[in-house]
Amino acid sequence: LEGARHDACETHDNFLRDLLRAFLSAPRSCHQILKRWEPDAYLCSLVNVIECHTKGRGTRILLKVGRMPISSHVHYGTELRLRETCRGHSANATRACQDWMR
Repeated sequence: LEGARHDACETHDNFLRDLLRAFLSAPRSCHQILKRWEPDAYLCSLVNVIECHTKGRGTRILLKVGRMPISSHVHYGTELRLRETCRGHSANATRACQDWMR
């Protein structure tokens, strides 16, 4: 978690909510979280696959999570509405939305 300190909630709180929700809804399919997030361009834009191991039993994926474009101090419900508002806008409009959200 890029920019995270000892307590990742301080910088990545809302992302951790999405990640835990995805994991807890289907723990046996946790290696497919990115595939399940494909319809959500915002969540997909936050992570990069660093390594993927499929040999042996199971699949292991190492992800790098970048800095959050939306401040973690924004209430989660508000963030969801902002994501929806910015979805589908031009790149300039999306940047403007992200600037406003900080």
